[in-house]
Amino acid sequence: MVERHIAKAPAAAPQEQRAIVFELEMLAANGRKILWETLQRVLAARQITLTRIDFLRYCLDGRLEQGLADFLRVRGKKRGSETKVVEKVLEEWETAFGTSDCKPDSGVRALITRARDAGIRLGTLSRLGVPTMEKLLRTLGCDDPAIRRLSCTGKHKPFPTAEGWLSLCKALRVRPLRSVAVVTSRVALLSALNAGTRCVVVYDEFTAHHDFSGADFVADRLDNSLLENIFALLGSA
Repeated sequence: MVERHIAKAPAAAPQEQRAIVFELEMLAANGRKILWETLQRVLAARQITLTRIDFLRYCLDGRLEQGLADFLRVRGKKRGSETKVVEKVLEEWETAFGTSDCKPDSGVRALITRARDAGIRLGTLSRLGVPTMEKLLRTLGCDDPAIRRLSCTGKHKPFPTAEGWLSLCKALRVRPLRSVAVVTSRVALLSALNAGTRCVVVYDEFTAHHDFSGADFVADRLDNSLLENIFALLGSA
């Protein structure tokens, strides 16, 4: 009897996990506008005028505390006296995310819902303290513990950093190359690119002038068209 050996087709490799990581307050709650309004209010109470140009120059490079301190010294505040002002600004900024004026972005909600349905892992980076971050997630209706979150507070530390994105991907157990970062500024874009993720930018009124070279897509809102592009990137990652 002649035996026949039929070669078995190799088993298909399991699909590698993918993830979407994003800035929390800047993307989901128009956090940069809230910061601008908070700064104007706190500084006006101290007879200090903050122009839009001042805000763009001193407050958008990822080092908020240092930028504010530099601005106050330029305005004649003695070294050391700016600390209380900076602390007051940050305190009121965080408080603002718990008010009725804080409106969550519907596009972020749609992004989260679609990612969950597709089995794509989710993670978010925040400049806020943990209690405020958790409150904002509840407001968004996405306080699911499966959504990894990382609070990156700390004086004189830039935000966000490549290390922050890498830590988030590690917590999600997804390689950066299999992740798409949704960011709102050039600083955030460069840090995510340095971490090795694909990148999508949703700019706001304060970052529209930034150079977003290196991003896969750039848009002014997180609408259905951009969602399609994000999930297409995940399919090719």
